[in-house]
Amino acid sequence: MNEEEVNLLENRKIELLLIKDSLEDLKEGKEIYVPLGAGVYIKSTIKGMKKLLVNVGGNIFLEKTPEEIKEMINKQIEEIDKLLK
Repeated sequence: MNEEEVNLLENRKIELLLIKDSLEDLKEGKEIYVPLGAGVYIKSTIKGMKKLLVNVGGNIFLEKTPEEIKEMINKQIEEIDKLLK
C-alpha cells in the first residue's frame, strides 16, 4: 500500500469518526445548519431521529436507525484498521 492510499484510508476513518460523533450529538429539537451546496446553509430544526437515510451505493438509500448506522460505521472503521496494518 502506497502513501497516497494510506492517506485516503486515514481521511476516511476521520470522516467516519466525525459522523459517529455527530450522531451522538444530534437530538430532536436541536437547531443545526444544513448544507444546500456551494457554501450555502439553511438553519433547520431536527424532527425525528428514529430513522435516517443512508446511501449504500449506486444512489440507493435505506432507512436506518442511528444505532444501526453507528454499527455500520464501526465495521467500516474495523476494515480500515485491518487494511492499515
